[in-house]
Formats: sequence, structure tokens, C-alpha cells
Amino acid sequence: MDLIIRKADISDIKDIYIITREAFNKYALDLGLPQRVSALKETEETIKDELTNKNILIACLNNEVIGSIRYEIMPGNIAYISRYGVKPNAQNNGIGKALFLAVEDTLIKDNIKVITEPVENFV
Repeated sequence: MDLIIRKADISDIKDIYIITREAFNKYALDLGLPQRVSALKETEETIKDELTNKNILIACLNNEVIGSIRYEIMPGNIAYISRYGVKPNAQNNGIGKALFLAVEDTLIKDNIKVITEPVENFV
């Protein structure tokens, strides 16, 4: 498995959008609440805005973008993970864990001691 995790750039917006749609569509169907999952209301423009305001990492397997994670540093040096997802056909292979570990490694280097994430992604 040739997994590479790197910082996303503007050329990755479409891939991040697709990952988010696929992963959160599955999540919404599993919950039975597709109209309530806020990630599904996201646009490529939303992701472009977040790219300038947050840190976004992507996971690439054999040159295909298959996962992403977004985080930002909040007041009090708390890292907040706001959105992550892995394409459904690549789930359960450690991709999500690898993304979280990459964030954790970066935060440790930046001396950030607390990480939090949303309890839910509903509107």
C-alpha cells in the first residue's frame, strides 16, 4: 500500500468535495437522516474558503485522493477537527487512523496538547 498523507492545496478541492459527499452520504444513509447532515450542504466554494482558514490534509493511495481531514487551532491552543472522511470503498483499511495520526504528529510538534472534534455533524 503506497499511502501518502500531505497538505491539501487548491488543486485538491474537487477531490475533497467528492470524498465528503461519498463518505457523508453513506453516514447519512446509515443514520437514516440524510437531510440533517451538514457536510452534505458543503460546496467546492466552502472547501476553498476552509482551505485558507483551516489545515486540510489528504490521504493519497496510488496517486488517488481517498481521504481528508480538516483541523484548526482555536484559542487556548486547542485543535479542533471539523471534518474528516474516507471514500467508502477505501474504508476499514487504516486510512482514517493514518489521517488522525498525521494530525496528531503535527500538533505534537506544535506543542498543542488538546484535540477535540464535533460530537455530530448535523445542522
